[in-house]
Amino acid sequence: MTIVLNLVESLRGDYMEDRHWKQLKDKTRTEFDNKASTFCFDDILRLKLYKLKPEVEEIVDIAQKEFKIDKKLKIIESNWAKQIFIFDTYKENYIFGALDDMMEILDANSLDLMGMKAQGKYVEYFIQTVESWREKLGRVDIVVNEWLKVQKNWRILVNIFVGSEDIRQQLPEDTKVFETVHGEFTEMMAAAHENPNIIETCTEGRKTALIEMSQKIKKCEKALNDYLEQKKKIFPRFYFLSNQSLLTILSNGQNPPKVCEFIGDCFDGLKTLKFKPSNSPTEYSRISDGMYSKDDEEISFSKDFIA
Repeated sequence: MTIVLNLVESLRGDYMEDRHWKQLKDKTRTEFDNKASTFCFDDILRLKLYKLKPEVEEIVDIAQKEFKIDKKLKIIESNWAKQIFIFDTYKENYIFGALDDMMEILDANSLDLMGMKAQGKYVEYFIQTVESWREKLGRVDIVVNEWLKVQKNWRILVNIFVGSEDIRQQLPEDTKVFETVHGEFTEMMAAAHENPNIIETCTEGRKTALIEMSQKIKKCEKALNDYLEQKKKIFPRFYFLSNQSLLTILSNGQNPPKVCEFIGDCFDGLKTLKFKPSNSPTEYSRISDGMYSKDDEEISFSKDFIA
């Protein structure tokens, strides 16, 4: 009776599904309706469970482990049903905002799925669901990381190939390549903004498109680096600047005050130039009448200098 009572206590748990009761029926070689209102303790006794203690305990153990796996899978499904991309804007185009929380959930759920797969017989019933979610989250990981890499490079190059007339003239073929990437990227971001659900947005098609964009961007970057090397050879003091600083200078050729932010890196003792106020609020001043040392000493020019 003690054995039977302990087994009955185990069998009454919420983790017992119809498939587990069917296994019990097969083990006892009997037919009964455990959901019937007439099913009572006397019916349990007739099963003579004390003769099948190891088999019943195994069924209960599997049911408990499967219940935990099922619960985790439902949490994962719930998490990703509401996971959406967060957007900011940059130069009137959509870009991704902070994705730290999503990436943290992605890592945690990926580890959960890996742990489930390692549970052998306990995961057999859910193996297709587990593999399906592993594939989905693996694709999300690849697509999002590739997307963020493309976004980072796009933000750097859009100011150069779209905003700098000098570089557009010097690198016409590469400018065309980047303009293609620019169009594809902004169109993809607009589509993602229309449907921000992460699982639905991170498709194999987008993965392929992003990889192609990344390859085109690398081509543009190589051409740009070669171009910067030429500029450094013409004016060796540019070697004192990082490529990003030099790109900022080249992409702001019509904005002398912005260029002068880097003048101190090229010339010892010189901090910046002093510019006269512009006649138009929409235009940058190009007339300088003095300069400042790094000790903030002001030196006036004998005549105005047009930058």
